[in-house]
Amino acid sequence: MLDLPVGHPSCSAAGSFAHTFSCEICPAKQSWITGNFLPALLFDDAQALGRATAWDVLSLSLQTVPSSDAIVGGTSCVDLSNQKHSEKEGVIASHEGQSSVTFLGLLSYCRRHRPPLVFGENVWNLILVASNWEELVSLFRSIGYVMS
Repeated sequence: MLDLPVGHPSCSAAGSFAHTFSCEICPAKQSWITGNFLPALLFDDAQALGRATAWDVLSLSLQTVPSSDAIVGGTSCVDLSNQKHSEKEGVIASHEGQSSVTFLGLLSYCRRHRPPLVFGENVWNLILVASNWEELVSLFRSIGYVMS
């Protein structure tokens, strides 16, 4: 979803990845994450990712939100789902609902921590509805990212 110029240090072909944290509010999904990935931290509120600290459900305490070289993030699909309703215009711009809240949490993380690589989960109705896509592009560009 976002890219860097060729030659940027983060565009190396060789390297390794460490799963440093996850963020999920649903206890069943938290259990799946910890059973499959063993993250060091598991935050429960996407809105807190742009803060210095957030609640970690593994240690049951406030922990520092770490910076990263890359982040894989997405939005809750509940407000964008075909099963929810047919009107999906302005979901991000509304700043209401789970889809907007989780997207804005990702954006606030990127604003604070400036990961050079941001991979976005593809929620079909987020990119299909022009006003949502335009808002997403505008918000990432406003904090210095290049969209592609």
